[in-house]
Amino acid sequence: LMGLSYDLLAQVETDRTAEVIRTFHRMVARLCEGQALDTAFETRHDVLVPDYLDMIARKTGALVEAALDLGGLIGGADDAARKTLRTAGHELGRAFQIQDDLLDLTADSDGWGKAIGGDLVVGKKTFLLLRALECAQGDEHRWFSHILTDGGLPPEEVPEARARMKRLGVLDDARDAVRRHSDAGLAALGTLPPGPSAEALRDLAEQLARRLR
Repeated sequence: LMGLSYDLLAQVETDRTAEVIRTFHRMVARLCEGQALDTAFETRHDVLVPDYLDMIARKTGALVEAALDLGGLIGGADDAARKTLRTAGHELGRAFQIQDDLLDLTADSDGWGKAIGGDLVVGKKTFLLLRALECAQGDEHRWFSHILTDGGLPPEEVPEARARMKRLGVLDDARDAVRRHSDAGLAALGTLPPGPSAEALRDLAEQLARRLR
């Protein structure tokens, strides 16, 4: 896929090819950094929500940022407009990833297409689990901590984890974060100069935001 990506980049009709390649390279580097962090999290027990947000900014966020930035670059956007596009991509990418974490625990199993609670079963450090550890105290905190120390949660205990997270307000916190970041992304796109391209991009982002809510 990387090879195909470079082949497609070489076919872009622009006089800014070098900048296109550099932008793509920066995105790839950030993706690799994010994946390295994600992998390192598997053996760490001190990961906090800010660490998680930094990691997804280098993965999902970097990818969406680059997609919007490259479109602006190839389309002739000025530096201010490209910065706005990157901001929108950062916010929408963060919203998308947190929503993905949320859906893993709350989605309808038929529509989701994979086992509900799969992240908890493998002990993955998601926004939900890290936020639960922040909020929980006493026995509740020890219960969630065992997911990390035991390397995951038995599938039959997923409903209990969901109920505990709901009582702690973790699910609402995740929904609020998704809403906040998707609104910030849409607000950034709303500052772009008017025109059919900006309107089409905003429509696409609004469709994404509706899915995220």
